[in-house]
Amino acid sequence: MLRLEMYSANGRDVYLREVTAADVLGVSSMDTRAAIDLLDGLIVPAADGSNGLTAFDLCATDRERWLAEVWMALVGPRIAATHHCESCGEPFDADFDLRTLLDFAMTPAPLVDGAVDVDGCEVRIPCGRDELWLAQQPAERPLGEALASRLAPTLPERLWPSALAALQPYMQVVEQALDLTCPECSAATCLTFDLQPYVLSGLMGRQAKVLGEVHALARSYHWSLAEICALPTRHRRRLLGFLEREAAR
Repeated sequence: MLRLEMYSANGRDVYLREVTAADVLGVSSMDTRAAIDLLDGLIVPAADGSNGLTAFDLCATDRERWLAEVWMALVGPRIAATHHCESCGEPFDADFDLRTLLDFAMTPAPLVDGAVDVDGCEVRIPCGRDELWLAQQPAERPLGEALASRLAPTLPERLWPSALAALQPYMQVVEQALDLTCPECSAATCLTFDLQPYVLSGLMGRQAKVLGEVHALARSYHWSLAEICALPTRHRRRLLGFLEREAAR
């Protein structure tokens, strides 16, 4: 299990279970709702039943960090991508360390209890529910006005900019432009890395492979689809390793 903390809940510890085939096969888009649904299914309830937390309660910064940790637990920190040079058009491979990128791109947020103080007014930190609501608002509506109406209805308009600045540490996403040099023509080029679509598209890209693994286990062990899809990834991989070694004898 992963042990993670929530910046927006005074550093509260939360545990996420290991990803299963069902989790991978359940991803069908790259939007925020898909990211929330994925993490929501991974949260381990507290033993005493007191943990009513859902992934909808996470601020954007916590959600991005958690997505990164889930991905690294599944495939490791190395990110490999193929980029096409803007100058010569030739493709080339680029790789970098996700944990290093996180340390560079994300500033640790102060630990608070769900809200920040703006000139004596309490402003609630936006969570996933707020982001989904905000996405439905008219494009012409100012961000400060929309957020204030939901997070701090009594906040004076003059404090909207200050509120946005105070909330910024909890609204971070990893969308980073990486400077590269083309190995073919030596031109400077740029690769844009966006964490959420990378992780979710990566999971969707693994679905065919995961289905093949599920099929192989079903043929050999005659377990139900639900039983195989509920196996933690490391157990599924170990069982497949046993089958491969037996087949090689």
